[in-house]
Amino acid sequence: MTDIEDLLARELGQVADAVPAPRVDLLGVRRVAGRERRLRRGLVVAAVAAAVALVVGLSVVLPGVAGRDRVGPAGGAGADDLRLAWSSGDIVHLPSGHVLRVDGLRAVVSRGGTTIVQTEDSQWQRVDDGGDEPELRGLTTSPALGTPVLSLDGSHAAWLQTVADRDGYRLCSFDLGAGPGVVTTIVDAGAAGSAVLGVTGVDDRGRVLVDRRDGSQLLWDPTGVDAGPEVVGTDPEVDGGVVLLTGTRVVVYPRDQTGAPVLSELVDAADLRKIADLRQVEPPGFNDDATAYASSTAQPELVALDESGEQTSTGPLRLPAGTWRVAGWESADTVVLSDGGGRLERCVVGSPDCAPVPSIGDGVVATT
Repeated sequence: MTDIEDLLARELGQVADAVPAPRVDLLGVRRVAGRERRLRRGLVVAAVAAAVALVVGLSVVLPGVAGRDRVGPAGGAGADDLRLAWSSGDIVHLPSGHVLRVDGLRAVVSRGGTTIVQTEDSQWQRVDDGGDEPELRGLTTSPALGTPVLSLDGSHAAWLQTVADRDGYRLCSFDLGAGPGVVTTIVDAGAAGSAVLGVTGVDDRGRVLVDRRDGSQLLWDPTGVDAGPEVVGTDPEVDGGVVLLTGTRVVVYPRDQTGAPVLSELVDAADLRKIADLRQVEPPGFNDDATAYASSTAQPELVALDESGEQTSTGPLRLPAGTWRVAGWESADTVVLSDGGGRLERCVVGSPDCAPVPSIGDGVVATT
């Protein structure tokens, strides 16, 4: 055996435990010595080539943060395992993994496991995914003004509709769980300066927030004694617009856009109190129960948020170069980020590592 063959044989021995060798008919091989030598050399070269290919395959590092292993704790689930609603043509892929064809599909909105779709007649329908096969159920009965809004946990929907023969709007709140159905109230159109712009939020209690053109906001609690919307008060420490989260928690965004968002408590329309300053975060950045959020900073972070407003972060996420925004939360601790160009990354609260999600091709992730 030559020095090269000896070296290759030793290398083969070191990887033999990791690379299963093909089964060889040794009796047949031994029949002809010349064939034995040729076969031995062929097996050695083939096995070493396989070992080299394996090592090279395991050593590949995808572009992004230099030198980091792209196989992180977030796992390597494929597009079929993406637990977000997304669509391709008239096909809607649901967070449960079910698939539904919607003829004339125009738009998809999903949050907290709840998905609603708009069809070619401009009506919105909710997807009932509680059985073996998903089905469409009615939601709006006349065209909504803008897109209906879902609560973070997906339990409620809210929207505005025009009112025939009246100068105002019908404000609708729908309990998507075991509630009685759609509850409505009338919002006066008001003077030009305070005309309603649209629904900007609904929480897990069914409370609805409406923005007005003059910058003020209306809060309507359909379960309250007073069925009419009330003007939201302001926090002396923060002059800004409110975004509903869960329970009595809200985020106040400074109107001058220079300060940080503020986590606050909104007990009722007149009682708004500051809890803590937050990192920069867009409303879709919060998970379904507002116990964590993904910052919208240049280097995004996942931040855990407790009842007192205390925040914990593992630092900037290790992501490929690009501008990353929240595509949606798959669970309370797992978020998918998108760079807007087709790349998706799955990240988990408590870890700075993320893992790429295989492309969904021309699919479009639902609006949250």
